[in-house]
Amino acid sequence: TKQASENLLAAVESYARDSGRFEIMRMPRLSSEEAEIVETHIGLYERIAGAIHAYGQGRDSGWERKKIEWDYTLGEGLAFLREKTGADAALIFVGADIISSGGRKAAFTVGLLIGIAIPLGQSFITAGLADLQTGEIHWLSYDQSMTMDSREPAEVESLVRDFFETYPVK
Repeated sequence: TKQASENLLAAVESYARDSGRFEIMRMPRLSSEEAEIVETHIGLYERIAGAIHAYGQGRDSGWERKKIEWDYTLGEGLAFLREKTGADAALIFVGADIISSGGRKAAFTVGLLIGIAIPLGQSFITAGLADLQTGEIHWLSYDQSMTMDSREPAEVESLVRDFFETYPVK
C-alpha cells in the first residue's frame, strides 16, 4: 500500500541519518523507458531474493556452492542510474503484507474454538543492495512475519533496524 511504502521510506531515511552508515538519494525523475527498466530489474531482484530465501537457506546440496560463492546479479541494466545520480548502489525493498480483515479474524477465533487453524495475515519483505555498475547483489536480508503490520510506522522502523543488523558496512 502507499502507506506501507511511505513508512518504509521514512524508516530507511531515518536509519541512514541516525546511523551514518550510508547516504540516501531519492530516485531521480525517469523517462517511461527508464522506469520500465527499473521495474524489470526490481522484478528480477524479487525472483532472485525469493529463490535465495526458498532454496538457499536449506540443506539442498544443489545450493551449497551458491552459499559459499555468492554471485547473484541483476546484470548491468541499472548502470544508467549511477550515471544519473552518482550513486554506487541501489537499496531495493520488495515485499507483500497481507492484512487480515475483521471477518477473517472472527473466523480465526471461531476456528480456534473448534480446533481448526486459519492463518491470519502475513508479511514477507526483502532488502538488498545492488551495485549500480555491475548489477552484483552485495547484500540481502529478509523478514517473514505473521504479526507485522506495515501500516504501523513503529513496526516498520523496528523491521528496518533488524534488517541492517546484517548489513556489511559498519
